[in-house]
Amino acid sequence: MSTSRPHRTPSAGAGKRRLAELARGMIAKNEPIAVIGMACRFPGAESVGQFRDLLLHGIDAVGSVPSERWDADAYCAGTAGGRGKTPVRHGGFCSDFAAFDNELFTISPEEAERMDPQHRVLLEVGHETLASAGLSMESVAGTATGVYVGISTFDYYERFSAHDLGGLLGTGLAHSAAAGRLAYHFDLNGAAESIDTACSSALVAVHRACGALASGEVDAALAGGVNAMFSPSVHIAFSLAGMLAPDGRCKTFDDRADGYGRGEGCGLVMLKRLSDAQRDGDPVFALISGSAVNHNGRSHGMAAPNGPAQQAVIRRALQAAGTPPDDLGCVEAHGIGTLLGDAIEFNALASVISRRPPGQRVAVGSVKTNIGHLEASAGIAGLIKAVLEVQMNEVFPQLHFNRASRHLDLDANPLAIAEVRRPLPPGRSRIAVSSFGFSGTNAHMIVAPAPMTDAEPPSRADPFVLAFSARTTDELRHTAGRLARYLRATPSVDLAAVASHLRRLDARGSQRFACVASTATEAISALRRFSTGAAVEAGSWTGSVAKRPRIALLFTGEGSQYAGMATGLYQSDPLFSAAFDEVAELMATELDRPLPTLLSETPPVAEPWLTQPRYRQPAIFAIGYALAQSFGSRQLNPSVVLGCGVGELVASVVAGVIALPDAARLVCRRGALVHRAAADTAMVSVAASDEDLGDLAAAHGLAEVDVAVVYGPRSVVVSVPRSDLAKLSSLLSDRNIGYFEVAVSPPLQSPSGDAIAAFTEYASGLTFRAPRIPLVSNVSGARLQEMSASYVRGHLRRTVEFQLCLETVKAMDIDAVVELGPAPHLADFARCTLGPDIPIITTLRPGLDDDVALLRAAAQLYSLGVGIEREPHVSRASQAPRVSGSEPPPCSVFDRKVFLSTTTAVDPVQPVEPGAGAGSGGGNCLGGGSSL
Repeated sequence: MSTSRPHRTPSAGAGKRRLAELARGMIAKNEPIAVIGMACRFPGAESVGQFRDLLLHGIDAVGSVPSERWDADAYCAGTAGGRGKTPVRHGGFCSDFAAFDNELFTISPEEAERMDPQHRVLLEVGHETLASAGLSMESVAGTATGVYVGISTFDYYERFSAHDLGGLLGTGLAHSAAAGRLAYHFDLNGAAESIDTACSSALVAVHRACGALASGEVDAALAGGVNAMFSPSVHIAFSLAGMLAPDGRCKTFDDRADGYGRGEGCGLVMLKRLSDAQRDGDPVFALISGSAVNHNGRSHGMAAPNGPAQQAVIRRALQAAGTPPDDLGCVEAHGIGTLLGDAIEFNALASVISRRPPGQRVAVGSVKTNIGHLEASAGIAGLIKAVLEVQMNEVFPQLHFNRASRHLDLDANPLAIAEVRRPLPPGRSRIAVSSFGFSGTNAHMIVAPAPMTDAEPPSRADPFVLAFSARTTDELRHTAGRLARYLRATPSVDLAAVASHLRRLDARGSQRFACVASTATEAISALRRFSTGAAVEAGSWTGSVAKRPRIALLFTGEGSQYAGMATGLYQSDPLFSAAFDEVAELMATELDRPLPTLLSETPPVAEPWLTQPRYRQPAIFAIGYALAQSFGSRQLNPSVVLGCGVGELVASVVAGVIALPDAARLVCRRGALVHRAAADTAMVSVAASDEDLGDLAAAHGLAEVDVAVVYGPRSVVVSVPRSDLAKLSSLLSDRNIGYFEVAVSPPLQSPSGDAIAAFTEYASGLTFRAPRIPLVSNVSGARLQEMSASYVRGHLRRTVEFQLCLETVKAMDIDAVVELGPAPHLADFARCTLGPDIPIITTLRPGLDDDVALLRAAAQLYSLGVGIEREPHVSRASQAPRVSGSEPPPCSVFDRKVFLSTTTAVDPVQPVEPGAGAGSGGGNCLGGGSSL
């Protein structure tokens, strides 16, 4: 069932000063904005983790034009260029940008082919961004979450001719639909804005999101940008305008700078006000402490950079952040790689940042040297890089820098090029990010480290369930492999946080895998084995789910008791202990010893009470009820319930037949009544049918041997006077019939007597209701229609028809049986009657840690289609732990298919001749410079 959070209304107290600040593009925030999630698809990096590694190792991700984009040979004109030609054969391209998981987003193949790949990748990266934040679709649906997307190009439009333009192309190609489709798919009710300020679009979109959060317009925001290159038209046009480097690479601040290299990519961040993120227990990767946006106004040319305007926007962002320039440790520059453009930006930064001693200069670099200039999505690449740098407290190295530009005076400057990887200076951990567009719109943002937390170190001894699903077996195995690699690559990760992350984001796919592990090593072993196609090992389960399973809850009776039963769970699980204590309090006036005290006793002290029905029946009842409350009925939504002996009273409470206070006191009186009769009677389990045993007893004068329980075709428990026990034992031994004495209570043979009369009178004063959940009767073996005092009395005297109960359950099309009790006392009997196709899932087991036992049950149930709401010991903390770090555990994979229109509507456009300039009064990129 989907859950939604209440909408927040915009703050009514926002005054004229706030409105004025908004109007002039400077947000004076009351508090920082938290980056709680992020995801990306950049050249050479399909995830934030891969992007981090690319930056750390100084990888150049620029490559040749992929053949599916356009024929580089056909449009290449050597070095000089020509009409309709370009000398540039390289760029920053993403792999599989034309592939898309349309089924995940319920989009038909026809519509997917007519969707701009920019829209498609936004959906997938949006899905990953929510996952990074630990947010499921259900948790954000209906919330005041805004979407702000920077997008600019229309390359895909050129692939459609006039007769191909159908109705789907409207929403498929319109920029407005880029943000709108994200909001639609995730059911977000905040603003949805697509923003085009050319190459500053993405950072302007993030600034807009921060402003909406600061004003109270939204409670969360998904923000970033996208750019895709599917036509040579822009390549050709910008080449002819002199903007592009012939080798397709940005040589930022270098004297060889000769234009920029185009790139594509998509990045999104999930944002919240810091206080809201801390309240909700969200991971906080970094903070945006201030941002600003302005415009160049009238200058040398609309596309030409403007130094004074850049200075102004940087100062405003620092002011909004409350950060003096001296606190900056690094600047992520716009830095596209033009001699004059880079010089203007460098000098603008230098004028804002005070002079420093040589060893304290501020490092300046640009991600464009690694992946190219991503144009509309350039700013989000710079922002994600800055977040990674503050997380790692490092400055990443810049590429393609051999000798400083002749226009830069590094010796007389407070700035230094980030040539090598190095730590951020002590006390200067804030990073500034610039993004400028040829529209004249400039954006600047200040990124600060996340607040320190006092999180307790994870307990390495605690076991957890790692559970995830997929649509196909191949997807499931692929996810297992990715998760194994993730755990191996992040050995310090908290396994509890990983388990919690997978549980929150599980998509409830039809193919399931779950394993129980206490260490990353155990988890990696199970995951790797499954990912390779091997059969699952012990402690792992997998299954295929077509529908929600029909579950039968089976409550154990006597015979399951042992010293120390459920004591571990009582200590570890507050829900269990609270339910157990509730029963214990109700029984306090009926028992002369408190139940929790009995539970804590160890051998040999515990042995006396374990043999006494007056104590063991209430204890077994309390454990069964507590298991139902903490694990069973709330999580499993049973289709039928049943029990054996005293276990039927627990089932009656769960079914709503009898109220807990009445049942708790009734079981105490029942135990006391049986206790008086138990001294002279032995209970013997016999491997024979009830008919054969009856015939044997009758033939040898054992008239008082009675069948108490029929477990199966050749498994019964009989009551026999202790005076006849030796004779019965001899008869069974002579015939090689297996038997052993068991610690269960005998049935009451006499319906008269003061004790039974008092018990019946007490039961007559109780209220019994019709079952809310089907309840199978021990007395008849059929569904119980109503309970009464006479039924309760008969339940004490008559044979427990457990085999008939199981046959009734089997006829109800049950998919699995879950035995709830101190030990799996009934599981083997159930398997004999139900057969191998209905799994019997057990819970507590002597000799096995209680938490591990329940986790194994939860994992097995998950493989059958039952969701894991929580783990036994997770509720000890107020909130489930969250994964720290920039990359979350992989919890799903995309099943992509290529959707790419092969029609080319027109020959690529050629807007200007070589050397004709960029227009509007400015020179070309190499002369006057451009903010592209």
